[in-house]
Amino acid sequence: MGNSRRTFILAAAVFVAGLLYFGSFVRYGINLDDEGTLLYQIERVVDGQRVYTDFHIGYTPAIYYFHAFLFRLFGTNVIPVRAVLAVVNAAALAGLTLLAAAIAPLWAAWLPALFYAVSIPVHPGEFAAFNVPYPVWYNVAFFAYGLLAVRRFGSRGGLGWLVLAGALAGLDFMFKPNVGLFQLAASALILLSCWPMPRPSRRGLATRWPQLCWWGLWGATVAGLWLVFSGLAGKREVVIFLLPVTVAALLAAWRAMVLAPPARAVTPFRGAVALIGAFLALNLLWMIPVFRLLGPQRFATDVLFIGADFERFYFLLHPPVAFGTVSVLAGLILVALLPSWLGRFRVPADLLGVTGVVVALGGIRWLQGHALMPQGFLAAVSSAYEAGVFSVTLAFSWAGLLVAARSIGVGEEYRLPSLGWVTATVGATAMYCALYPRTDYMHWVTAAPLCLVVVAAVLARIIDRWTASLSRSRRAVAIAAFVCPLLVLAALKAAPGIKATVRIEGGRIARPDRVWLENDRAPVWINAGRAPRYRELAQAARYLSTATEASEKVFTFPSLDILSFLSDRHNPTRHGYFFPRWPGRDVEAEVVAYLMKTRPRLVVVLHHDSLFFGQAPAYYATLRSYLEREYRRLGAIGRYVIAVRRDAEAAPVPVLSLEQRASAVPSAGAGSVATDPSVLDQAARRFEEQYIGWIGTALRHGPPEVRNAAVWALAHCQDGRCGAVLARAVRRNALAPRESILALRVAGQCGDERAVRALFAIATGGRGRISDEAATALLFVTTRTMFRDYWLFREDPQDHERWLPVARRRARQVLNWAGADGMDRRLRVYAVRATGEIDGERANELLEEVAESGDLLLKQIAFSALAEKSPDGELLARAVALLAFDDLIAPNVVITASRSLANEVPLARAMRSAVTGKRELATWLAALGRTDRTAKAAARNLADPDKKVREAAIWALHYRSRRDLVGRIEPLLADRDEGVRRFARRAVEALREKVR
Repeated sequence: MGNSRRTFILAAAVFVAGLLYFGSFVRYGINLDDEGTLLYQIERVVDGQRVYTDFHIGYTPAIYYFHAFLFRLFGTNVIPVRAVLAVVNAAALAGLTLLAAAIAPLWAAWLPALFYAVSIPVHPGEFAAFNVPYPVWYNVAFFAYGLLAVRRFGSRGGLGWLVLAGALAGLDFMFKPNVGLFQLAASALILLSCWPMPRPSRRGLATRWPQLCWWGLWGATVAGLWLVFSGLAGKREVVIFLLPVTVAALLAAWRAMVLAPPARAVTPFRGAVALIGAFLALNLLWMIPVFRLLGPQRFATDVLFIGADFERFYFLLHPPVAFGTVSVLAGLILVALLPSWLGRFRVPADLLGVTGVVVALGGIRWLQGHALMPQGFLAAVSSAYEAGVFSVTLAFSWAGLLVAARSIGVGEEYRLPSLGWVTATVGATAMYCALYPRTDYMHWVTAAPLCLVVVAAVLARIIDRWTASLSRSRRAVAIAAFVCPLLVLAALKAAPGIKATVRIEGGRIARPDRVWLENDRAPVWINAGRAPRYRELAQAARYLSTATEASEKVFTFPSLDILSFLSDRHNPTRHGYFFPRWPGRDVEAEVVAYLMKTRPRLVVVLHHDSLFFGQAPAYYATLRSYLEREYRRLGAIGRYVIAVRRDAEAAPVPVLSLEQRASAVPSAGAGSVATDPSVLDQAARRFEEQYIGWIGTALRHGPPEVRNAAVWALAHCQDGRCGAVLARAVRRNALAPRESILALRVAGQCGDERAVRALFAIATGGRGRISDEAATALLFVTTRTMFRDYWLFREDPQDHERWLPVARRRARQVLNWAGADGMDRRLRVYAVRATGEIDGERANELLEEVAESGDLLLKQIAFSALAEKSPDGELLARAVALLAFDDLIAPNVVITASRSLANEVPLARAMRSAVTGKRELATWLAALGRTDRTAKAAARNLADPDKKVREAAIWALHYRSRRDLVGRIEPLLADRDEGVRRFARRAVEALREKVR
C-alpha cells in the first residue's frame, strides 16, 4: 500500500471519528449570547432583511447567507446548522491530518486533529462551542485545504491549484475577513518559496521584471502583515505574532534562493495573478454592490472594519509567555540532544524514555491523590492546559522554524521536505496572527490548529532521534510509550464534556438525565439540573409568541436575540448584541432613535448575576433612561423581565411554579439526603441548582462525608442562594480544606448580598488560604452587587437591606478598612461599598478621602455612594473632572448629581473642554440634561472639529426633542462625514415630524 493511500485512509478515519464526536453533541445545550445572536441574524436574512443596512453584522456576509440557505432548505431549526458544522469541523480535522502527514510520520499525523478537537471548549451543563455557527469553524477548514492546494502546486505544478488556493482564501475572507487575508498572505509566501529566485542574465528592466515581481509580492505581503498590528499592538504583540511570521517569510525567501529551477516553471507574475485573481473574483462579486449601497466610508467601517474601533473595544493583552516559552524551548532542545549524549555511554534511549514516561504518569497519579485541586482533578488539568498552551505554542513555533531552516538545501532531496516545513511554519505563524486582538483561550483554539501540526511534527522528529537505532518492535513500543501521555492528556481534556453528555448504565452507553427545550426551532437538551433555565427560556419565548401579533416587534436587551429567534418576533433596531464597550455610544443613540420611532409595545431584559455591566453602564445610560421613562415592569419569567409601554397593555406574565421550574427529585429522595452521599453525587452529575434547600440541609446536619459531597452537588450552581449556604458552611468549619476552597469559589461566582456576612467573617478570621479565598469571593460579590444597580426594571432598586447588618454591626471595622491605604484591596473594595450604607459624618468623610485617591475603582465606588447620599457642587465638579479618565461610572455620578442639584454648569463647561475625549463624553451626557445651558452647549458643539463630538451634539438635541434648534442641525446634512450625516438625517426627520 502506497504512502499516499495510507495517508488518505488515515485522513478518512479521522474524518469519521471527528464526525462521530461532533455529531454526538448536535442536540446538546444552547448558548444564549453568541449563538442566539447569530441564529437570529441568519433568520433576518431568511425573512428578506439585508446585511449592513437592516441589521449590523460582525463578520463578512457568507456566514449569514450560507446558513440562511440551510434554513430555507430544511426549515428554521438549529439542528441542520449544527449537522453541517459537524461535517465542516470533521473535514477540518482531516485537512490538518493531511498537512501533518507531509512532515510527520503517520503515527503522529493524527495528533493535531485529536488535540484540536478536544481543545474546543465544551461547557458542561451549558453548551458546546463547536455548535455555535461561528465563521471560524469554516476558516480552519478553508485555511487547511488552501495550504494543501498551494503545497500541491509546489510539488507538482499547475495553475489550477493556485486558482483553488486563491478561491479558498477568498471564501475564508467571505466568512471572516482577517483570517482570509492571513490565508492569502500565507499562500503568497508559500507560492514565492516554490519559485526559484529570478536571476537576471544581464542588466535592464525587462530582464529584471520577474525579480521585481517576486520581491514586490514578498514585500507587499510582509508589509501587509505588519500593517495589521500598527494600532494598539505593543512590543509583546510584535514578538509573539510578527517576529515568527517574518522569520517564516524569510525562510520562504531563503528556500527560493537555493532552490534549483524545475524544467517547466510558472512565472511569478502568472502565479500571482492566478492566486490573487481567484481571491478577488469571488469577493468583488458581492463587494461592488455593497460598496455602491453603503458608500466608501461605511464600506470601510462596516465591511472592512477600518476605523470601526474593533481593535480598541476587543483588545485583550496577550498573557505573559516569556518565561514559559524559553523554558519549553530549552526543554525541547535538551530532549532532542540527549540521545546523542546518552549514546556515548551506551544507555538504551528507549528504556530511558519509557522510564521517563512511567515516572510522568506516576507523578500525575500522585498529584491526583495528594494535590488539593479544589475544583477536581479534571478541572485542574483543563485549567493548566488552557493556561499553558500560549507558551507551548510559541515555543514549538520557534522550534518548527528551526527545523524548517535545517530542511532547506540545494539538492533535489531537499525539495519536498523543505516544501512541507515551509508550508506548515508559514501557515501556522500566519494563522496564529488571527489571535490578535482578543488573546483568550477560545480565540487561541481557532488560531492555533496549524501550530498543532508543527507541534506534532517537532515531537515526531525528537522521538525519531530517540528511536533511530532501535529495532522495529522496540521502536513501536517506544513510540507507544511517548504517545501514551499525549493520549491521556487529550482524554482528560475531553472528559468533562463527555461526562456531561453520556453515562454508563449496565455496561451500556446512555444519555444522562436531561430536560428538553420545548421549542420547535431548537429541539435541544441539557442536563436535568438545569431544568429551571430551559423552562424559563421556553416560557419566555412562548409568552412573546402568544402575547404579540406575528408582525409585532419586541426589543430585547442586552444580548437576548435568542428570544427573538425562538419566538419568531423581530427586533425593531439594527442591533441586538450589546457587548461591554461595544457597541459604542453612537450605536446606543441609534438604537434609542429606532425605539423612539417604532415604539414597540414590549421589552425584555435579562437579569443575570454576571459582571457584564461592570464595563458598560455609562454606554447604556441614555437607553436605560429612555426605557425606564417609557416602560413599566409587567412581570418576570425567571431571569427574563418583561416590560410594557406605559400607554399600552399586555397579557399577564405567567409565573412558573416550583414544579414547572424544577427537574425531578433524585430517585433516592430528599429525605435520605442527610445520610446518603450517592444522592448528592447524582445531583452533581445533573448540574443541580434547584434543590438548594435540601442540599443546604445536608450542609448543616449531615455527617462529614455528606457535607463534602453537598459542596460538589452545588459546584455548578448559579443561584445566589448557593453562595449563602456554602459560605455559611465554611464559616462553621463544616467542610474539609479542599471542599472549603471550592465552596468559597462557588460563592464568589454566584453569591449575592446573602453571602456577605459569612464571607466577611471568614475573610477577617485569618485562616491562611481559606481567608484569602474568602477575600476574593467577597470582592466578586461586592462588584457584582454594585453593578446590579444598573439593571433595568428592578423590583427594588435600593436593595441594600442585606448589606446593613454587616455594615452597622461592624461599622468601626468597616470604616477602618475603608480608610486604610495599606489594606488588602479586595477587602477595601468591600469596605468602601459598605461605607456607603453607613450614616454619619465619619462615613461621608472617608468617602470623600477615597474619592481623592488614585485607585480608579475605589474612586468610582466612593463617587457613586456620595452622589446617592449627599451630592453637592464640589462633588459634581470633581466627577466632571474625572470624565477625562473614567467613562464607566463617573458619567452616572455626573447625571445623578446634576439632577439632584439642578446644576448643569459643570457639565456645560466640560462640553467646552480642550480634551477631546472629555468633551465628547460630556456632550453625550448632555442628552440627559434638562436645562437650556447644556442644550445651548450642545448646539455650539455642532460645529466641533471632531466628528464624534458633532454626532453627540446632534443626538443630545434629538433626544431632548429640541425642535427650536432643528435649523442648527440642518447644515450637517451636508457634513463631510457619513456618520454625522446619518445622525443629522435621523434628527431632522424626527424633529420635523414632531413639528407637523
